Amino acid sequence: TRALPEKAWVQRLIWDGESIRVSGYRRADADVIGALRRSGRFADVRLAQSDAAAELPTGLPFDLTARVIMSSLPPAGEEARR
Repeated sequence: TRALPEKAWVQRLIWDGESIRVSGYRRADADVIGALRRSGRFADVRLAQSDAAAELPTGLPFDLTARVIMSSLPPAGEEARR
């Protein structure tokens, strides 16, 4: 979730060992897909649903999938030491 913009909130995260599916809410000016692509940790970032969603009081809903680039992840335990 560190790769997401500050104005985005994750409601659900599913990881199957190769890819992720992330859903949540964002402010209109938060580019969730762009942020994940720029992070260098994800490839094939795309919307999981093509339907346009109406803005809610909590923000605009998003639901996307991405393939995790395993070589971009620190070794196990390394992240906790930072």
